[in-house]
Amino acid sequence: MKKNNILRSVLFLLGAILLVASCKDKPAENVEVKRIISLAPNITEILFSLGVEDEIVGVSDYCTFPEEAALKESVGGLFNPSLEKITALKPDLILATNSYQNLEDKLGRGRFNIVLFPEKTVNDVYATIDSIGILTSTQGRAQKLIRSIRDSLTFYKANTAAKRPAAILVLGRDPGTTRNIGISGPGAFVNELWEWSGGRNAFPSLQTSFAQINREDLLSVNPEIIIEFKPNKNLSLEQEKQSREEWADLQIVAVENKNIFIIPGNQYLIPGPRMYLLAKEYSKILQRFYY
Repeated sequence: MKKNNILRSVLFLLGAILLVASCKDKPAENVEVKRIISLAPNITEILFSLGVEDEIVGVSDYCTFPEEAALKESVGGLFNPSLEKITALKPDLILATNSYQNLEDKLGRGRFNIVLFPEKTVNDVYATIDSIGILTSTQGRAQKLIRSIRDSLTFYKANTAAKRPAAILVLGRDPGTTRNIGISGPGAFVNELWEWSGGRNAFPSLQTSFAQINREDLLSVNPEIIIEFKPNKNLSLEQEKQSREEWADLQIVAVENKNIFIIPGNQYLIPGPRMYLLAKEYSKILQRFYY
């Protein structure tokens, strides 16, 4: 009887999390979570951090950290997950981000327990860790992980009285040009951590967490700093130099003062346990800007 009561409590919590995460699936009854598929790098990192890596039976192509994650069975990427592989692995829990809104319909409504998590803000990261802790019965480890991340971020928190330089946070642009520049706006953890570390967004009134701007937009705000993210973590010094030089045709303060900074590696764009590393990079940039 006691075991049944515990099981009912777990199923109730699972249902609550599904609602919070905007997932339309309902958990099947009498399910014991032993076979998990993770379809996002941040979720995979959280699962490993919580010590439940043995329950992971499948991951996405982009789940490469820690190194052991790459040894797990791959079920494809964001736009092309293999429905056959997912089905064959017989998961009792599939964890993904809100980017997979149509996954339930593709796999067959009601066939699998699917939980979707938001991934935009710092608080989304904490909420995801907390929810995964409940789903995997590792609540204590989850709270410890959250405290550890908070403590790490506190180290890089800026003095609120200090001057805050305006920057654009570049997530992409047409190769070799300054056309079709994609930037992070308010509401994204990338921007949150920049403000946390002591900077401000040169486009504070953007209504979305991601926007595409043109050269005229950039000239009008005249940012003091350009921070550009590059997916290749093995970017050479020559490649970094070339990336900075590609901004030279813009007559803005950041270019004139050579305050163009390159952050190589996708790890800085993953809203997970390692997001403090981005705050650390931002702090280094601000130190170079001031000194």
